[in-house]
Amino acid sequence: MAIAGNLRVIRIVRISRIVRVMRVIKVVRFVRALRSLVYSIFCTLKALMWSMLLLVIIMYAFSVVFTDAVMAHMAETGEISTESALYLRFGSLHYAMHTLFRSISGGLDWD
Repeated sequence: MAIAGNLRVIRIVRISRIVRVMRVIKVVRFVRALRSLVYSIFCTLKALMWSMLLLVIIMYAFSVVFTDAVMAHMAETGEISTESALYLRFGSLHYAMHTLFRSISGGLDWD
């Protein structure tokens, strides 16, 4: 009888090992899909960073043009006031870039 009891225990241990292996196989399949998703996200982040750099370069170029135009207009008219709307929005390169960023992102209304 002791031998039959030991065989049952051995069979139960074998079955539990098989079940454990089946669980691991299911998890590995899930991890493979997750790894594919993470890889795809990292590949798109590279493209996102290049597009953000291009956006900053374009904003910088237009900020230089707008700041120069505003300063030329203020010098022409003799109206050099730090309280005018033109100066507050495009009086310096920093202000111009900030204004363009806010206008692109929806944080500034042109009304």
